[in-house]
Amino acid sequence: MAACILVVEDDRDLRECLVDVICAELPHLEVRHAANGRQALAAMQERTPTLVLLDMLMPVMNGPEFLGALETAYPGDTPRVIILSAADEEHAGVNRGRVVDALRKPVDMEELVNVVRRWSDPGA
Repeated sequence: MAACILVVEDDRDLRECLVDVICAELPHLEVRHAANGRQALAAMQERTPTLVLLDMLMPVMNGPEFLGALETAYPGDTPRVIILSAADEEHAGVNRGRVVDALRKPVDMEELVNVVRRWSDPGA
């Protein structure tokens, strides 16, 4: 079964772009998406992703709130999380346990592909 990636980003255009790039460059991955942390948790009930790309500033349930809920619902280090943020301050207080990387917005698509490739392998 292919590794599953979950893109959690409230900006629809950016979310679609991230999904399109990952699907085009890493076609062996299953890519799902959500517009906020609450939708992401609901999507995870269907299938637990290997990797979550997480925007930190979102309505409904933001990145830090999602990470807290994730720790409760999925103890351990799976799924891994890559933070998407425009500023370092957005994730300064985040527990680094399962957060394995961060990408700065605007996202460099080549860097995105490399980071997703590196962390989407469950054995990495």
